[in-house]
Amino acid sequence: MEQEPPEETLSAYLDRLAGRSTAPAGGASAGLHTAQSAALITMVGRFCADQEDHAVQATRIVERASSLRTRALRLMYDDEVAYSGVATASPPDRSAALVVASRPQAQLLDMCDELIELGVGLVPAVRRRTAPDLAAALLAARTGAQISAINVLANLAGVEATGATEARQPALKVNELLERCDELVTGLLVRCR
Repeated sequence: MEQEPPEETLSAYLDRLAGRSTAPAGGASAGLHTAQSAALITMVGRFCADQEDHAVQATRIVERASSLRTRALRLMYDDEVAYSGVATASPPDRSAALVVASRPQAQLLDMCDELIELGVGLVPAVRRRTAPDLAAALLAARTGAQISAINVLANLAGVEATGATEARQPALKVNELLERCDELVTGLLVRCR
């Protein structure tokens, strides 16, 4: 049975993150950025749903982003558990443990890509007052993706264990995601002027 993530305050989580430990660390931070992105997209989508001509699409985006927020928080915890397995793995098992530890990061990277696409779906409906929130959501997804890609590539550098090559692939394409996000945020900045 899968263990449930602990309920803790943001302050308690940040205290643990600041501790001298390998987990939680950057991977969990990627999960938090991703969850924040999903939460902001949900919020902006709710405002956009008030507009009759955008209500159906915005409502679908709200439902999906809300689901992704829950999943990102779960992956934040899964990353911590997986990376703890690396710390305790014996040398012969370390490569396999690094592949396992990269899975939550690869999933977060995919999720960030999806969140950016959900943000694209809100651009036509976003108003000036919520454009900065959509920009913040996109930037949080961008940051989550970049952290996840760095973690995957660092974890799997020199690793030839089964699954390592496949796990690296999304991380090698992260620059496309970052560029797409930057273009969207620039467009939102122009809209805010």
